[in-house]
Amino acid sequence: MSASDGPTANPLELENRRLRRAVDELSVLNELAVAIGGERDTERIMRRIVSRAIATVACEQGVITLIDDTQADPMATLVRTVSDSHEHTALRPIDSLIGWMQINRKAIVINDPRQDERFTGARWNPATRSLCAVPLLVQGRLVGILTVYNKKDSSGFEDNDKRLLSILAAQSAQVLEAARLYESEKELVELHNQMDIARMIQNRLLPEKPPAVEGFDIAGFSRPAQSVGGDFYNAVVVSRYSTYVWVGDVSGKGLPASLTMANTQAVLHSHAEAGRSVAECASIANNLLHTYTPRSTFVTLAIAEMRSDGLIRLCNAGHVKPFIVRANGTREIISESDLVLGVVRERQYHTAEASLHPGDTLVLYSDGVTEALDSERTLLGDDVPMQVATDHRQGTAENLVSRLVECVDSHAGSAEQADDITVLVAKRLA
Repeated sequence: MSASDGPTANPLELENRRLRRAVDELSVLNELAVAIGGERDTERIMRRIVSRAIATVACEQGVITLIDDTQADPMATLVRTVSDSHEHTALRPIDSLIGWMQINRKAIVINDPRQDERFTGARWNPATRSLCAVPLLVQGRLVGILTVYNKKDSSGFEDNDKRLLSILAAQSAQVLEAARLYESEKELVELHNQMDIARMIQNRLLPEKPPAVEGFDIAGFSRPAQSVGGDFYNAVVVSRYSTYVWVGDVSGKGLPASLTMANTQAVLHSHAEAGRSVAECASIANNLLHTYTPRSTFVTLAIAEMRSDGLIRLCNAGHVKPFIVRANGTREIISESDLVLGVVRERQYHTAEASLHPGDTLVLYSDGVTEALDSERTLLGDDVPMQVATDHRQGTAENLVSRLVECVDSHAGSAEQADDITVLVAKRLA
């Protein structure tokens, strides 16, 4: 019973007041339903709810705080707020109030915030004189809080205000959540479209087919673990005497790794075509990565120059060690390795030399091959790929790439691909 419904009112007058309130409440709810019905824009819905709440309980301003209960820290779930506060200092719920609502999930009236024992020690905005907060619940889940501030009547908010705002919140919560889900779905569709574009760009950065190089048979393959990935490879003919091949792996996965991969691929391609040595290409890429990427990002790279006479100059920046399968079946691991790219600026990279004789095969690959996991989390390891390369050394480069990928897939079985898989094979012809 409100203060206006005192003991002197006769039963008929009380009933008339009750009926008038019911009519007013139905009118408010009907107006709100018309205002937000069919609306899909979350911001507009929240502003209309807030405006209606302010007018209904005659207060100075209001705000809706959206809550994301999927976050690990409930005190860090404030997403965004919308308020009507054209003439007053904009007020927002303090953390203590948000925490109280997340725990209790029921309406609350506070007409003397600084003396309220439930919030001892809380730091209220000096402009806050009174408030009423009600939860926005969807199937018992808190999706937001509607808070109104500073009742124009000096007596403060009453139980009727709390009840009416609770009804408004109950009617609004489902509509607001539906709009938010609709917007999330639109964002997801847009993200998928962007990922499709990123995947198309990434595919174009990989060679459609390796170049024809006199005296060599070259083939490559790359398959990301996600829509886009951080592995890359290439083969670039610098002159009739020199061809560059490389395989790289960006730390992380997904779109960030893909963007770093694209930049690294472009840098290597341009400087290889300019005739830089493999060590110079690695140093230049290292400096750019160190300058323009986060400290947590790095790139492993194995880049080799193959000369027409069979000489190989190879620079390995923390990558899986390449190996050579000789025509007679013996194997040679090129073990020299240096620091990954992007960690230390002005790093000097070194070159190892080897020779490819007719029938010999150079194999470069990413750790997605050797670290492929089966359903029992067992690694494929180094020995299996080298044995496959040995067994199929007399076939074409493309056939060997296919056999290596097949051995990875066979080992993984039903296990989900955990990392990008990239293989490049260069065989010197007789």
